[in-house]
Amino acid sequence: MTDAGLSTNVVAFLRRYVQSIRKLDTLLPLYTDRDKSWSVDAVSLAVSCHRKAVSLWLEELRASGFVTVNGSSGEYQFCSSPHDETIGMLAKDYKMRPAKVIDAIVNRSTHTMMGFMNAFNLGDGRDNGDQ
Repeated sequence: MTDAGLSTNVVAFLRRYVQSIRKLDTLLPLYTDRDKSWSVDAVSLAVSCHRKAVSLWLEELRASGFVTVNGSSGEYQFCSSPHDETIGMLAKDYKMRPAKVIDAIVNRSTHTMMGFMNAFNLGDGRDNGDQ
């Protein structure tokens, strides 16, 4: 368990595969209803997000091996992966403690940005007394 109360596997999964809350919102309905094939429009409606954005996230999930595309219909479906158990834990955590999951996603972005700033010694412009 991490300080946030999420398993280390869930946090590692979020860091590697989930760059936004909306991408997570796109993945979870497909995971939850894994026997269903989803059109881009159906996912867009389910997650209340623009079709173009959902299409991009679905393609990223396909490239990562979490969904497949039916060639004839163009519909997406969740496919099993070694991460199924972790995604199941993530789905449960997101339902029970959404703020913890959101914080893990947002903090990852903040840490990435801070690492970039530190790499180039970018600060807030104030002199902190270091010489």
